[in-house]
Amino acid sequence: QTNLIVNGINGETKIILSDVQGRILNTINAKPVSGTIEQTIDLNNIAKGVYYIRIQNSDINRTQKLIVK
Repeated sequence: QTNLIVNGINGETKIILSDVQGRILNTINAKPVSGTIEQTIDLNNIAKGVYYIRIQNSDINRTQKLIVK
């Protein structure tokens, strides 16, 4: 598993885990506490490789690379 911490977020936020082909593997709806989202993402059923985590709400749409070893 991995821990995702995002600061400076307001409002309900969607966290989307996808593979390099763009297939969505998991979607999490998170609500920030004091402007911070702390979310644990379970990677037990995820094969080794490169994935993307997209964080989006009405204010932000950001994608980060996640490498599972």
